[in-house]
Amino acid sequence: MSQWKISVAITTYKREWKSIIRSIESVLNQTYPIYELLLVDDNDATSEYSREIRQEVLKLAKVRYVPMGKNGGVCKARNHAIEEARGDLLAFLDDDDEWHPEKLATQVRLFDETPNLGIAFVTGRILFEGSDKEEYTWQHQIFKPEPTLEDMLWTDYVGSASVPLISMKALREVGGFLTENQPAEEDYELWIRIARKYAVRGTNDVYFIKHMDNSAHISTRLDRVYEGFRNIYRINKADYRKYPRAHVAILWNICRCGVRAKLPQVTPYVIKLFFYKIYAKLRGC
Repeated sequence: MSQWKISVAITTYKREWKSIIRSIESVLNQTYPIYELLLVDDNDATSEYSREIRQEVLKLAKVRYVPMGKNGGVCKARNHAIEEARGDLLAFLDDDDEWHPEKLATQVRLFDETPNLGIAFVTGRILFEGSDKEEYTWQHQIFKPEPTLEDMLWTDYVGSASVPLISMKALREVGGFLTENQPAEEDYELWIRIARKYAVRGTNDVYFIKHMDNSAHISTRLDRVYEGFRNIYRINKADYRKYPRAHVAILWNICRCGVRAKLPQVTPYVIKLFFYKIYAKLRGC
């Protein structure tokens, strides 16, 4: 097995330390040794959250503390991690998620086996805090080991930023996360850009755990998800015209979110979806 230098970046904002340390420990317990662990603090420097993090992180010799100074949003925090990281490969982890100990080792094998690999992904499950409810992620249910660009335009086979191990070369070449006009689905948008130039490969092993609580979550803000999908469509419109199945899927996502959010501006997309579904059916797609 090749000796890859793996950087891991945990970005945190308004999260209690007990959740952050759970994420940190899941990184430090990986069977494949990491090169560095960056804790990117996206809280305002004067906040109680930031003060607690600075106090606690001093006890952790293996963690490099990276303060943002003031809140700039998760995409800016992750992009700063890309600038700061010194490894060959980079994995992000949200401050309330955790990994199975074999996650990175499994993904490294995919990098060893696959030329021009940009993203190695796994699948996972979601645990709902305060209840016995849990479920597999969408990516586990529809798993595909080698999704193409067309596949990625159809749906997000990779999942949240806590899932993949990513080539640092690919991240820097495509420019990292968008910080403008992409209020949601920012992970998915980046995966599409990487898939345009690099291979994407995964395993259906369940090595990622997402903890869901009752707090506000960006994915529940349907107006923002609508804007996220709409921007993905705008950026990749030429490719969607090539792939009718993917074209129907992105229009469906825009319409689903826009209608549920009761946004009047969704009407042209609903009309477009209606006619395009007929067109795609006539083409046998």
